[in-house]
Amino acid sequence: MAPKRNGRCGSPSNLPVTVSPSEQAFARSELGPGPWIAHFGTYAPGLTRDLVPALVEVARRNLAVRFLLLGRGSERVASALPPGRATATGELSAEAVVARLSIAELALQPFPDGVSARRGSAMAALALGVPVVTTEGHLTDPVWREGAVALAPAGDTARLAGLCLDLLGDPERRVHLGTKGARLYAESFSLEHTVETLLSSPGARLVATS
Repeated sequence: MAPKRNGRCGSPSNLPVTVSPSEQAFARSELGPGPWIAHFGTYAPGLTRDLVPALVEVARRNLAVRFLLLGRGSERVASALPPGRATATGELSAEAVVARLSIAELALQPFPDGVSARRGSAMAALALGVPVVTTEGHLTDPVWREGAVALAPAGDTARLAGLCLDLLGDPERRVHLGTKGARLYAESFSLEHTVETLLSSPGARLVATS
C-alpha cells in the first residue's frame, strides 16, 4: 500500500533521481540543440489523446522547439508530428532515460483522468527537477494545484499547448516550477519520505516495541 501523508498518497519514482554532468553532456551532444519538450511514457491511445494535438499546436506556433519522445511506442507518435521535429528513442535503460529527460526544458505529461502521485512518468520528471505541464481530472488531489506543476483541464489541448509555449518563453518561471516540483517530490513522494512515513506508522512502532 502506498504511503499517505496529509491526504497525499503515492509512490516514489522507479527511475534514478540523479544524473551526472557527464551523462547530461553526452545526452546533449547526441540530441543537439533544443529547446526540447520531452514526454516519457508508454504511448497508450488514452494517454496520447491530448499529447499529440498539444504537440502539433506547439510545433505550429514555435518553429524552433523539438520534441523528445522517450519510451516504448514513441516512434508511432513521432510519425504524427511534423517531419524532423521529433526524436523517438523507443525503449532505453533507466539511466539513459533520465539523462535525456533531465536536459529537457520541460516535460509534457497529460493524463485523461488527471495527474496523480501514482503516475510514474510524472514522478520521474518531478524528481529530476524538470518543469512539468500536465492535466487535472478526477484523480487529481489538491496538492497538485499548489503550483508545483502547470495544470490544464484534461482534454483542453489548446491550454496545454499554451502553457508549454508560455514556459518556453519564460526561463525564470521554468526554473521556479522545476524547483518547486522537485521539492514536492522530495517532501511527499521520495523513497526517503516513503520509508520515514512507514517507520512512523502505528504498525511500525508496535513492531519496534514488541
